[in-house]
Amino acid sequence: MGTSRTSKCPYIDAGVFAYPLSHTTTNRMILTAQKLGFDGLIIREPWSHDTRHSSLSSSSLSFRSLPVSIPQNFFVIYGRVYSALPQRELKRAMQTKESPLQQLPTLHIIDAGDTAYNRWVLTTPGVSILSRMYAAPRQAFDHICAKSAAEHGICVDINLRALISKGALRQKALRQYENMVTLARKYEFGLTISSGAKGYLGICTPREIQAICSLFGMDEDMVAHALSAPFSLLYPHRPVRYVMRECDDREGEE
Repeated sequence: MGTSRTSKCPYIDAGVFAYPLSHTTTNRMILTAQKLGFDGLIIREPWSHDTRHSSLSSSSLSFRSLPVSIPQNFFVIYGRVYSALPQRELKRAMQTKESPLQQLPTLHIIDAGDTAYNRWVLTTPGVSILSRMYAAPRQAFDHICAKSAAEHGICVDINLRALISKGALRQKALRQYENMVTLARKYEFGLTISSGAKGYLGICTPREIQAICSLFGMDEDMVAHALSAPFSLLYPHRPVRYVMRECDDREGEE
């Protein structure tokens, strides 16, 4: 699997963690991912209740290490992660602004729960990605969830870090991912793929991702579409070359 800055499928790792949530700075994560053949990263951080009271909260610390200039034609996306929030609180949390991060595009990522919770999340405006399905109960993502994800343009994440552990946890993750891939083929909702890396050594190459994803039934085209899904979430129905051109024009103006 190759990659090109002007290809139809820019490869974006949908979930890594930077300092202080890992031992690697945001800058090092970006440079490593670019060297390995990626066109972008989603840097994930958990949303904190402290953001209600302070514009500079603990959830923005890792972005203090952002480089002065992000590499040209490389997408750095802020992934705000929400876990186990009730409906009213989740909607309010997604509406809060964090001034240090306004220069970055943001995707809202919700950790999966039981079936009822997932069905509700997948009809909530503003949600981009349903994550941590490997930790959800069995059958927590059913055909109703699949239809809702397709109808509302919400992607479901495949976190490769869940496959590192051995034994029952790994087998559960593989079963969940097999089910998600089967439903994705039938109902045509989007998938994303995240390394879950908590250090630059944990980032996989696109070719390694292809080999891992073949274990639960994803072919090369499906993997390519999943790696490009974050771009499609940010810029639906827009060709890559036009977005790149706009980015170049803004840099020229600066």
